[in-house]
Amino acid sequence: MKKKIFLLILLIVLLIALGFLSFVFFSNMKEKQKDEYINEFTTMGETLYSDYYYKVLSIDKPGEELTKFLKKFDVIGLKFDLNSIQTYSKDYNQKVEEFIKKYDNCKKEDVVVTIFPKSPYGNTDFNSKIQIDCKTK
Repeated sequence: MKKKIFLLILLIVLLIALGFLSFVFFSNMKEKQKDEYINEFTTMGETLYSDYYYKVLSIDKPGEELTKFLKKFDVIGLKFDLNSIQTYSKDYNQKVEEFIKKYDNCKKEDVVVTIFPKSPYGNTDFNSKIQIDCKTK
C-alpha cells in the first residue's frame, strides 16, 4: 500500500514538473518570436524612413532646407507606428497582421519605431528605437 501511495505522489510531482517545464518552454518560445518581430519592425521602420519618407522630403526640401528640417527631429525623433509601417508594402502589412493576431493584447498604435536623424542627415544617417507598449485589453 505504501508503495502505491509513493508511486502516486511521484507521478503527481512528475506531472507538475512536466507542466511547469512545458509552460517555461512555450513562454520562452513566444518571447523569442516577439523579439524576432521587434527586430523586423525596427528594420521595417528604418526602411520606411530611408527608402520612402526621406526621399519624399528631399523632393520638397532641397539641400540645406532638408538638413534644417531633419535637425528638428534629431532629439524627439520621427515616429512610425504599425499603421504607418503596414501601408508601405504587402509584406509589411502581412507581418503586422500576423503580429496583431498572435499578440491580441497589442494594438497597432502600441508599437512605435522612432527614427532619430543625425548629421550629416542623409537617408541612412539615423539611429532608431522601438517601443512596445502593449496593454491588456
